[in-house]
Amino acid sequence: MPAVSAIASLLAQARLWEARGRDDLVGEALEKLLAIAPNHPEALTQQALLEIRKQQPDNARQTLARLRQLSPQYPGVVQIETLLRLESRDSARLQQARSFIRNGKPEEALAILKAIYPAGPPTPALALEYWQVVGDTVNGWDAALKGLQDLQSKYPDDARYKLALAEHVLSRQPNDRTALERLSELAKNPETERAARAVWRRAMLRLGDSAGTIPLIQQYLEQEPVEDTAVRERLVNIQKAIAAQRRLQTDPYYQAGQRGLASLEANKLDEADNLLKQSLAGRPRDSAVVGGLGLLRMRQGRHAEAEAYFQQALSLEPNSNQWKSLIQTARFWGLMRQASDASEQLDFKLALTRLQNALAMNPREPAALTALARVHTALGQSAQAEKAWLEALRYEPANIGALTGLAGLYLQSGRENAIDALLSSLDKTQRDQVNASINAARASALKAKADVLIEKGDREQAITLLEQAALYDRNDPWLRHSLGRLYLEKGQPEKVEPLFAELLKRSSSDAAVHYAYALLQANQDRRQAALATLEPIADQDRNASMVSLQRDLWVGLVLERARAQAQRGRSRVAAEMLDKAQRLVGNDPERSLDLAGARIDVGDAQGAQRILKTLDDTKPPSIAWALRHARLTAASSDKADIQPLINRLSAMPLDSQQQDELRDIQLNHVLQQAETQRAGNHLQAALDLVRPWREKYPLEDRLLAREAGYLRSLGRREDALWRYQQLQTLQPKSRDVANAIIELKIQTGDLADARRLIQDETDHLDGATDDQLSDLVAARLDLEDYQEAARLVRLAIEKNPKNPRALAYASRLTRQEGRVDEAINLLQQSQSIYFAGLNPKAPATLSTLRLLPASQEPEAETLVVVEPPPPTVLANLEPSYTYRNLAEMLDQKTGWIATSLDQRNRTGTPGVSQYSATEIPVEWKLPQDRNGRLTLHADFVSLNAGALDLAASRNSFGSAALCGAECNTGMLPQEKRGLALNASLQRDTVRWDIGTTPLGFPVQTLVGGMLHKGDIGPFGYSVDISRRALTGSLLSYAGAVDPRTGQVWGGVQANGVRFGLSLDQGGTYGGWSSLGFHQLAGRNVQSNNRMQLMAGGNMRVINKEDELLQFGVTGMHWRMSENAGEYTFGHGGYYSPQTYTSLSFPVTYGQRFERFSYGVRASVSTSRSDTKAAPYYPTDPTLQAADNRFYGGGPGTGTGHSFLVSWEYQLQPRMFLGGLLEIERSPDYAPNRVGLYLRYATDKVSAQPVSFLPAPLQPVSQY
Repeated sequence: MPAVSAIASLLAQARLWEARGRDDLVGEALEKLLAIAPNHPEALTQQALLEIRKQQPDNARQTLARLRQLSPQYPGVVQIETLLRLESRDSARLQQARSFIRNGKPEEALAILKAIYPAGPPTPALALEYWQVVGDTVNGWDAALKGLQDLQSKYPDDARYKLALAEHVLSRQPNDRTALERLSELAKNPETERAARAVWRRAMLRLGDSAGTIPLIQQYLEQEPVEDTAVRERLVNIQKAIAAQRRLQTDPYYQAGQRGLASLEANKLDEADNLLKQSLAGRPRDSAVVGGLGLLRMRQGRHAEAEAYFQQALSLEPNSNQWKSLIQTARFWGLMRQASDASEQLDFKLALTRLQNALAMNPREPAALTALARVHTALGQSAQAEKAWLEALRYEPANIGALTGLAGLYLQSGRENAIDALLSSLDKTQRDQVNASINAARASALKAKADVLIEKGDREQAITLLEQAALYDRNDPWLRHSLGRLYLEKGQPEKVEPLFAELLKRSSSDAAVHYAYALLQANQDRRQAALATLEPIADQDRNASMVSLQRDLWVGLVLERARAQAQRGRSRVAAEMLDKAQRLVGNDPERSLDLAGARIDVGDAQGAQRILKTLDDTKPPSIAWALRHARLTAASSDKADIQPLINRLSAMPLDSQQQDELRDIQLNHVLQQAETQRAGNHLQAALDLVRPWREKYPLEDRLLAREAGYLRSLGRREDALWRYQQLQTLQPKSRDVANAIIELKIQTGDLADARRLIQDETDHLDGATDDQLSDLVAARLDLEDYQEAARLVRLAIEKNPKNPRALAYASRLTRQEGRVDEAINLLQQSQSIYFAGLNPKAPATLSTLRLLPASQEPEAETLVVVEPPPPTVLANLEPSYTYRNLAEMLDQKTGWIATSLDQRNRTGTPGVSQYSATEIPVEWKLPQDRNGRLTLHADFVSLNAGALDLAASRNSFGSAALCGAECNTGMLPQEKRGLALNASLQRDTVRWDIGTTPLGFPVQTLVGGMLHKGDIGPFGYSVDISRRALTGSLLSYAGAVDPRTGQVWGGVQANGVRFGLSLDQGGTYGGWSSLGFHQLAGRNVQSNNRMQLMAGGNMRVINKEDELLQFGVTGMHWRMSENAGEYTFGHGGYYSPQTYTSLSFPVTYGQRFERFSYGVRASVSTSRSDTKAAPYYPTDPTLQAADNRFYGGGPGTGTGHSFLVSWEYQLQPRMFLGGLLEIERSPDYAPNRVGLYLRYATDKVSAQPVSFLPAPLQPVSQY
């Protein structure tokens, strides 16, 4: 390995020659060095630098690649890369920086140099240039000093760095002896002589007037080979100044001036003021004294006077840069003071102008920049504020005001992480100083966010933020006041006192603390406590607001006690209290109005009118008083004549706010009159009163609300909706308005928008009242959004367990889930909240709802009724639905036995198509439990088709047509009897049942099915999967025996599914449809496929709780794959056209009375059918071959009509009797039906009245 000393020597030679600009000799030294140490990293670095200086960039890159391969972490790698970049893409940027240097813009130059030197300047020469730029920047002198010292230390033999360091020191300290000695040495070096003497000369000219400077200047002049007249003249002037200074030491006015300036320096402003004025009296042209007075006025904040003194000092000393600078300073701070005054007056635009003028004079002053930022913040210009604060920190990184302001801005904009970056550059002391201010800013930001949340109604989150803010700022009473108000709104008054307890101890003499707490106590109606809280405030600390509050509390305390007495029925005591207060008040017009208001509050409107009447001729002490007088007069009676008071006010010089209040008084009076009309059920008259005023003031929300409400009550939904929508633009946060719009949207069929509006409301439920929550539940139920309704019900009941509407809706939803016991309990709770108990009525009144605790039940045979609720309750509770719902649930928990006699007859061929069916069903409905409701059926069935005359009808029955002489030709009775059994289970929306066709019939089989009903939005749907008997004839229902062969055939079942879809919400119009697909099959009967499509619509002309008039239209279309409608062997004996289409027009009317209901339905119809030809024996080819005959087919048309009457009567509280009569007539079809039924509640009184329309008991054959 080469000797280290040789390498070091060669490197030193290379650096020496590089400093002297001899790159040829640098190359020779490096060549020798690389010959003995070819991989030396510093040698390779210097080689690459030499190649760059010689404009050989490709060679430099090759050398760099070699260096990077050998020593990738060596500092020379970055140094070479930077230089190559400066020779290429960063060349223009470097030239721009040097242009800024030449033009006196060091700040801009430094910004570029830092960007292109991320690792520092790559060469000593560039480092020298860099530190010289740093030294020229604001606050850059110290950093430049250290940089130049490091450079000189690293290159001690390079005179350039010695000279630069000396020049830098002397720029601030021209008498620095070390630097001057270095210049003296450099001046002796021919290479640096000229530059060193120039620096030395500039230092001499900057020296001050002191005895110590004379030897320094003399030394310079002695070494200067050429006479320097400027420096010589400076020496003479210094000597003269020293001599003059010695003479001044005996001048008392001069001495007074000196003492005054010393007092000024010690900040003894009053003493300095006296001494400087004394000096000025004897030395009026002493610029130092005149300027000292200017400085004094500056410190006193009297900037205009200060500027005048500085102008005078400048006139005495025209070449003084000091006075020029101070003139600018005074003018600058004068603008700053004007900006501050404008901000205090909230004139932020003027403040902004003044600050912009100030910054035009001194753009780097942090105080001006922070003040500008605060003004931008006040104007809501956050981006400009942030820019100003950052600019201030650029010039003063530890500026507390800028740090605090910027932190507050970051807090408000949610950029809290940025605060840590701000604080990271500060030391502990600075951080502690800033943290206190930042904590206050955090509190302020949190309060601002809380205010926004309060505006949005999110009080819970607002409370959380204010609680956090109170931890940051423990001394702000108004922050605690805001938090206390939220606690009160939330119903947590016990949290208010702890908020102020500690603060009152720490700040017992702070009037604002006492006042803020007293306001909260006043909000709690704790007037006595609030008065006690205000008491310690010293008289000199009480402002008008505090005095007003104390007075209002005293009057309010009297009123409160008077009201309390009146509410206890002690009106006389209340009157005496007010009389006493009136005597104490005397003729005070303000207090007289207070008492008039109190009279109105305790119901003594006449007493209020007497007081107000005595004030009619009183000269109003203020416009506010006159307005209040008019308002109370209007409030005392809807018949009060307020027009004279209105006229008096109209003649007064009202401002816009007072004009609004006057209009408000008039509007309130009109609304009061309108409400009187509404209370008398004169809705149109009320509307007529309000409408002219609403047209006059279209944006007045109270008028819009009242008009909308009247229109809504009159049933004019579209007009009401329009008014509520207008109102919502004025009251966008009103839940009542939003709920009214939702209700009207649903009623007018705009369901999608209703759902959107409901979701908007449910997203922000804080502050919603019981009724507002219940309105949203009702809307969800109307829309059949049951899951959301259930969620809202839970919230409503959690908020108030005694909310009757929420309990009623919870009952409804619970019932849908099959929890009937719980549903009944909830509904009974709801009703019991409204009514204290039940009033027995006459036995003839048979509405049997009873409001009892869930554990109680009515005694047997006891009939009870509920008093009808008042109209306001009816409007909110939908009571008819509630009553029906409760009654239905109670009946579901009751066991029922029912039976009927159902007789159906149809003419036809005796023994063949003639049909008479008698069914006597017995039904037992067990009380509903959690598993559903079980119903058991046993139906006695007797069918009679008459006697078959084999002689006359053999061709149409069985295979009798093939009989020979041996066949019986007499009469064969066709009668069948049996007992049908069935069990069904109803659970929620699904009914399952299984049973048998009548046991005893020739054909017996299992039947049953599953029926499901549900809703999809406004539509109802059903799915019925079943196996059912066809009951149109003895053959289809029971089956028959072939008289020739003894074989059984018939007993047809329909196996398949039927789908139903309806749109009927109980309003004026409704519609329904069904589509069925079934396979019809029986014993020895040809299989058949049936499709049935039916649809209809209804229009309810009368649609009341107990009366109905309905017109309808019904269409049907059937298709059968086969004709199996005959009675020979293989046929099914049921009507089976290939196609059948009909259209009918039913009309229904019904009424219900206390114990009786009836319904009548009549219908006319028209039909068209097409029947397919069919073989006589479709299931037996042998029989068909023996008698190859066919039933004919073809089209057909017809008309028909029908009539039905049904009725029901309540015999006893548990027993109902009903019946029906139905007749249908058409050319080929004329059935009749007669029925009588009885229903009996087995274990308690029926909760429901008679059915409407009457609902006869159905045999299972009609499922």
